[in-house]
Amino acid sequence: MTAAAVTSAVIKRNAATAMGTFVQIPTNDVCLVDAGKDDQKICIHIKNSITNATHTAVISKGNGLQGVKDLEISIAQSSGVVTVVESGAYKQMSGDNKGKILIKDKSTTNTNALQVAAVVLP
Repeated sequence: MTAAAVTSAVIKRNAATAMGTFVQIPTNDVCLVDAGKDDQKICIHIKNSITNATHTAVISKGNGLQGVKDLEISIAQSSGVVTVVESGAYKQMSGDNKGKILIKDKSTTNTNALQVAAVVLP
């Protein structure tokens, strides 16, 4: 399996910014959102493209001191959610995915339901 990289849009104050492209969460793998800057806030948009089932996205806890538990978000059929996460709690501080936030579909029989885009807030 290969993790999918999400390219975040970076917002500047008082200016319009194009939304980043949504990336499909690979079956039984993760999307990687870059959280390379210190103390940044990241707005993550997750949408469920399945028309007949709710899916749960899991934002994995970081492996630093602030990473204490995963964040699970239920997403109704054919809808989307937006959440802001603090990089200290969810960023990987070491290992192969250092500087990344990992997002996966809780379902192990994923039908390519969830898509992710991200925005770095000013």
